[in-house]
This record gives sequence, structure tokens and C-alpha cells, in this order.
Amino acid sequence: MITELDGQKIVNGSALQVAVSEDIPGTEIKLGVIRNGASQTINVKVGEYKKNAEVASDGDAASPQKGKLDWLSLS
Repeated sequence: MITELDGQKIVNGSALQVAVSEDIPGTEIKLGVIRNGASQTINVKVGEYKKNAEVASDGDAASPQKGKLDWLSLS
């Protein structure tokens, strides 16, 4: 779960999308996350949005849900 972007609290996915959209592609940002119950900070690089690009899935083949964070890449 993403909780912060560059030290600013993120309250939901829409807030994250707006915050990231203010950065230009190639910008490195720090995401505060909770993974396996532990808080971590990870560095990512903002990518360029490509309308027809493949999006991330949640790894569950039975789930129709797809992620929308294809414009972030781990650095």
C-alpha cells in the first residue's frame, strides 16, 4: 500500500495519480509504502504515460482487475 509520495501523505489512488502527474517523466520520487506490515521507502522513476501500453496486473489470473501504475518504474 502506498502511503506517501516525497514525504507527503497520500490518501487514495486518485491523490497519488494527481501528485505524480505534476512530475515530469524521468523524475525520481520516493514512495512510502507498507509491505508485509512494515513501512518502507522505495525510489521510483516517473515514466511516460502511453495510452495503449500494457498495464500491470495484480498477479491473480482469475481477477479481472488491472493496475494503472504503469507510469512508475522502480529505480
